[in-house]
Amino acid sequence: MKTAIIYYSKHGTTEQVAHLLGEKLDNGVDYISLRESPKPDI
Repeated sequence: MKTAIIYYSKHGTTEQVAHLLGEKLDNGVDYISLRESPKPDI
């Protein structure tokens, strides 16, 4: 099962943490930035 990590990062710290979390997961991870895509198609 794939995992989606949805985050909003103003200065980049939250994005870095999201990617660190994704590295710990074994399955595929999709990163969705609400700053870049305010209404993502999930």
